Amino acid sequence: RRVDNLTVATNPAQLERVREECETIRSWDADPERIELLDAAATRARINIKNIMGGFVIHGQARVQPAKLVRGLAAAVERLGVPIYEKTAVTSIAKGGVTTDRGTVR
Repeated sequence: RRVDNLTVATNPAQLERVREECETIRSWDADPERIELLDAAATRARINIKNIMGGFVIHGQARVQPAKLVRGLAAAVERLGVPIYEKTAVTSIAKGGVTTDRGTVR
């Protein structure tokens, strides 16, 4: 599902970080126009929080529900015949295998 993601600054230090983060994200994004730096009034028009100094919004950002994602991934690998070992601690990872508290998986 696509939503807008709003980041808000309520003090000068946060405002500086918001500006820096906005520019950094713009530099990574294939469509930098989706990222909009907002002044205090534009931010306040989106959300009523005390002491708003500014913010930025990322339009059309994907939202993932982690539990649904994990269940979907588990179902997909189980359909391929991959076993899932729940409640098993990994103690080391090496090329060609994983060692757990129950043994080695290759």
